[in-house]
Amino acid sequence: MSWDYPWGVTLLGMLNVSRATADPAPAQFALQHNRLAAEHFDYLRWQRRTFGKTASAAGLSLLMRMNCLDDCGAMAAQATEGLVRHGAEPTGELRVMLAAVAEYITYGQSRLADGALCRGNNLWIDDLYMSTPFLARYGTYTGERHYLDDAARQILLFSARLQDEDG
Repeated sequence: MSWDYPWGVTLLGMLNVSRATADPAPAQFALQHNRLAAEHFDYLRWQRRTFGKTASAAGLSLLMRMNCLDDCGAMAAQATEGLVRHGAEPTGELRVMLAAVAEYITYGQSRLADGALCRGNNLWIDDLYMSTPFLARYGTYTGERHYLDDAARQILLFSARLQDEDG
């Protein structure tokens, strides 16, 4: 089991393959992966708070670290996609894990003065991918509009800065 940016992209692809082909196997793999990560999340988070580290994060070290969008955005987006479109069981563990990611992106991730998500004082287009899909899906799942509003705001803020003036 792993929790990182490439796996987030891969598992989202597996969910999309299942939807496109009506073959449930790829989606079942992704949903099981997410369920296992969620089952370990709360214990590993407690272990890290209590002892300062986790003895074995079973591939979840980035989720435990969660100090940049690379650590959580792509994975949380596909896990939320599993809830929204693929009938993943909304276990308490999965809800806790995704709420922690939402809390981090909303309140913990660095932002510029206007609210644009950033790394230091830099915008990375990757961060738009690792934030808005999750925020939009999570807002859809929870019904909490402020996540949808933040996703839309990020697109507008990034768009205003990352346009080629000559093109």
